[in-house]
Amino acid sequence: MSQQQQTSLAKTPDGPVEYLLTGNSAGPSVVLINGAGGPLSAWDPVVERLSDEFQILAYNRAGIGKTAKASKPQTAEYGAVQLKELIGTIGLKHPLHLVGHSFGGLIANMFARKNPGQVASVTFLEAGTVEDLEFSTAQKPVLLQRVLDTLWKPDPLSERATALQTLQEFRAISPFPQIPVSVVTGGKSIPSWLAGKAALEIRAEGQKKLVELGHPGKQIIAQKSGHFPQMTEPDVVASAISELVVQVLPPAARASA
Repeated sequence: MSQQQQTSLAKTPDGPVEYLLTGNSAGPSVVLINGAGGPLSAWDPVVERLSDEFQILAYNRAGIGKTAKASKPQTAEYGAVQLKELIGTIGLKHPLHLVGHSFGGLIANMFARKNPGQVASVTFLEAGTVEDLEFSTAQKPVLLQRVLDTLWKPDPLSERATALQTLQEFRAISPFPQIPVSVVTGGKSIPSWLAGKAALEIRAEGQKKLVELGHPGKQIIAQKSGHFPQMTEPDVVASAISELVVQVLPPAARASA
C-alpha cells in the first residue's frame, strides 16, 4: 500500500475490517478480492493504474492486517456474506465489478451467484475453481501441499482448511448469472513434480470452465506470470479489468470512458 493511501476500519458483525476505498468516486465500483492470506497492499500496482477511472475497494479478510481474526469457518459463502456486509457498511454503489485472485475468485464466484442483481462483471485472476476443490478434497496432498502443511499448520477455520465445506456450498448454490467474465491465467505454471501433473491438468480445465461461465467469457494469458499477475504484470491485469468494465457500461458512459 502506498504511503499516500490510508486504510480505514469498518465495523461489521464479525469485528473490524480493514479496507481501502480510493480512486474516482464518480466511476464504476471495482472490488478487489485477495487470495487466501493475501494483504490488500498486493493490489497496489493495479490500484495505481485504475484509480483515475474507477472507484476501487480493496480489503483484508480475517486475521490479515487490522481485520479481526476468524471466529467462524472461512468458506467462500461466508466470505461472500462478509463482503456484502462491508459493502453495505461503507455504502459502495452498485453495480459491482468483482476481481477475485486465487481463493478470492471463489468468493467472487459465490458472491455473484448469491447477489446476481448487484454484480455487472467478474474478472477471475488466477482464480480457484470448483474443479480445483473437487480434486484437492478427493486426493492425498501433493508435495507442495505437504511442505506447506509442515511449515505452517493450517488454522481449522481457515479458507484452506474448509475447502470441502466450500465445495459443498457450490454444489448447492444458484447458477452463475448471465454477465461477462474475463479469466486472467498465469502463463508460468508450478512444475509438475511439485504440484502433480493431474493437479495441473485439472487446474487448466477449471480455468476453461470459468470462461464458460461468462456471457461472454474471455481468457487472457499473462505470459510472464505465475500465480500473481497483479504483481508481475499489473498492466495486463489492469487492462483486462478496464476493458471488461467498459464493455458493460451504458453507451454514453462507455464513450466518455
